[in-house]
Amino acid sequence: MRKETEEVLMDDATFLYKRTLETRLINKFKAEFYEKIGYTPEVITFVDEKNNLPLVSLKSMILIFEDIMIEEFGNKKINGHKIRITSPIRKRDVVEYRYIYFRIARLMGHVLTDIAESLIGKKGKHYDHTTVIHGCNTCDNLVHSDEKFAL
Repeated sequence: MRKETEEVLMDDATFLYKRTLETRLINKFKAEFYEKIGYTPEVITFVDEKNNLPLVSLKSMILIFEDIMIEEFGNKKINGHKIRITSPIRKRDVVEYRYIYFRIARLMGHVLTDIAESLIGKKGKHYDHTTVIHGCNTCDNLVHSDEKFAL
């Protein structure tokens, strides 16, 4: 019985150490990032307090991407559509944002079809799972081959 208790305590101690170290490293990263870039980034880790993946909802992720795109493109339009992740625009910048969205959603454990269907545009048109797979693969390739994209 004692050995089981010691193992549980060790697991708790290890978890607490990992959590404390992670928090310290994230805070250090945010401070350095702010010092060099001028704003504090949002940091999403891959595990929560219970070692589960923290699933940010797809709707929340879309809102985050929309905010970023509003900041970058304002209210510019292409073919009558505002430049947003949910727009059916095939401009490279917009498509690359979609690919990043697809990749992050997959890393967070969302299902391919859910990711694809989350970007429903006008008239109920949406993407399918193969588009998400292609987007994830292209995102990975661009990170390794395009310095601007990687940044």
